Amino acid sequence: MTDEAGNEGTLQGTLTIFSRSQYIDVTVPVKTEFAQNKSSDGIVSPIYKIQNHSERSISVFIDSVTNGEHTESLTDLTLGMKNTQQDQSILLVSHGQTLSESTPLTTLSNETGIYEFSFFGSAGNNISLEDLLVPIKPTYMMNLRFEVNKEE
Repeated sequence: MTDEAGNEGTLQGTLTIFSRSQYIDVTVPVKTEFAQNKSSDGIVSPIYKIQNHSERSISVFIDSVTNGEHTESLTDLTLGMKNTQQDQSILLVSHGQTLSESTPLTTLSNETGIYEFSFFGSAGNNISLEDLLVPIKPTYMMNLRFEVNKEE
């Protein structure tokens, strides 16, 4: 699978389609990035989007966020996801602890629904950006769940 920015990834899991009304067509970024350096005021990132191309509206949930590689030194990390269109944010990592319960993210309207987001937060006080010689490149896995909404 390749996203709009050319990032490639592998889809893991099982997809079972019971009827055409349950089929979804959603564009999601395969890879997202965030950074913090001594000149930035906290974590910065590009703006990403999730877009619904389906015939039905879809509810999107963040089921979990898990640690990947190089996260052990980020015990004070606070990382959130902010909707750039509305005043809505979700903490994905708080003081190094990842989100472990399913959280509603948004409902995307049929065929045109777009959710734009960026990341915010701070690496924490235990990381001295002034003394850091080699960048820390942590990885996290965010699991999304999509549900087709019933027609009203």
